[in-house]
Amino acid sequence: MRQGLFKTFFTTFSSVAGALLVGVFIVAVVIGTFRFVVREFVSSERTTTYTNNEVSEVPSGEMEIGPKIPEVTAGAYIVTNLTTGKVLVQKNADKVLPIASISKLYTAVVTRESLDSRKVVTIDADILATEGATAGFKKDEKISVANLLYPLLMVSSNDAAEALAASAGRTAFVAAMNNLAASIGATGTRFADPSGLSQFNVSTARELSRFLGWLYIQHPEIIDITKLKTKSIRGHTWTNTTHYLNLASYAGGKNGFTDEAERTAASIFLLPNEEGTLEPHIFIVLLSKNRDKDVLGLLKYVSGGKQS
Repeated sequence: MRQGLFKTFFTTFSSVAGALLVGVFIVAVVIGTFRFVVREFVSSERTTTYTNNEVSEVPSGEMEIGPKIPEVTAGAYIVTNLTTGKVLVQKNADKVLPIASISKLYTAVVTRESLDSRKVVTIDADILATEGATAGFKKDEKISVANLLYPLLMVSSNDAAEALAASAGRTAFVAAMNNLAASIGATGTRFADPSGLSQFNVSTARELSRFLGWLYIQHPEIIDITKLKTKSIRGHTWTNTTHYLNLASYAGGKNGFTDEAERTAASIFLLPNEEGTLEPHIFIVLLSKNRDKDVLGLLKYVSGGKQS
């Protein structure tokens, strides 16, 4: 009798204990899942930035700049700290777009690396017929390759670009521009002319950022020309049209405009880090309706509300 009662008690106890254990296990799983979901949600909130109604995923620690990104009209842009390599803000940075006269930075590099700076170029009727900005050349005027770089970069002279290309053979010169892009890994960058008039002169904001950083280090003499306010040579005086020259932080660059590209900019600004040391920052803006406002807004944002 006692053995039967004991057996019944033991069986009942085992069933109850088993049920309790199962219940405890289920509760633990639910709590663990809840903690995981919360942790993942918090983590995603820390690394997701909302930019002009777009969601831009960026590595943790690269978006620690300011309270709110300004309204930017550009279809694509990127700001990069050249010293650290960090991308501070971006939108459509890998979209291939027309770049207009930013092309002339490539033209300048091919000129420096491929042409004799002392070579004299004769300005003919075909060069003078080039559409767009003019350097004020006269037919049959002679000018050196070295001196053509000033109107090319300061007043965005399309005729200077064509003169440089013609001195080497236009087809070969444009091919050299494309070869330069390929050599630095700019696989989305293509050129159809030396000036940027063609809508088929294209690149991405990210590739232009890398190129401008490379140019800043490898060819500072080209960057130096883009910072000049005026230059006079043999009856010509060229005045730089870049609006950023009055900013102490501006360290050079190139703007552009065509109907297809709208307004474009590739600019370098020197901004202080936490220790006060100036570091070069690359600003690329493409397909912009208000280039200056876009660049200055991004500059104010990444500099913590300060600009000079």
